Amino acid sequence: MIGVSLIVISLIYCLQERLNPIYHTVSKRKPPSLYHSFWYMYGALLSQGGEPLPTSLAGRTIVSCWWIFCIVSIAVYSGNLTASLAIHKTKLPFTSLEEMVNQKEYKWGTLGSSAFQTVFEESKVPTYAAIWNGIVEFNKSDPSVLSKSGEEHLQKLYKGNYAFIMAKQYIDFETAGHCNLVLLNEHLARNEVAFALANNSPFVRILSNA
Repeated sequence: MIGVSLIVISLIYCLQERLNPIYHTVSKRKPPSLYHSFWYMYGALLSQGGEPLPTSLAGRTIVSCWWIFCIVSIAVYSGNLTASLAIHKTKLPFTSLEEMVNQKEYKWGTLGSSAFQTVFEESKVPTYAAIWNGIVEFNKSDPSVLSKSGEEHLQKLYKGNYAFIMAKQYIDFETAGHCNLVLLNEHLARNEVAFALANNSPFVRILSNA
């Protein structure tokens, strides 16, 4: 695109200067040739400039517009290059539970005898049922996918190729500082948290109004 623009602007600049009457009446300079026009525009594209400057007002207008185009193009290119070098975009293996059950690279699990196991085991939702079927299949060769120890699931998570389905609060706390872990932006169910306090505790009103 820029190469085509370079050729076109060189032709326009050369023709405009050669047909401009200023070179035949006022100026003693000869109008630039196509060769000179091309290298002048090419030098501007590389931020090198060129000599001599056009004599006519129309020629200077064309050159000014070309310089603006070059500056904007270089700025956009530099910005995109810097962004592509600074940010490493990693494609996630899946971004939803539905995608998770349809891939073969990752296993998944949850806490055994937990509410999550009950939800998956008894749910009629196709995706949840597929999650449970996967856990049952994984459990045949790897019983730890239904381990009751959250720490065991986390260790499998850190090793890779494993997805741990658990309460977001727990995952946020346990994985704080691990930048190589990603949370899916999908919620299974609303999770209520309660505090047990003694009767007539002074903290009841404080927590209720928090």
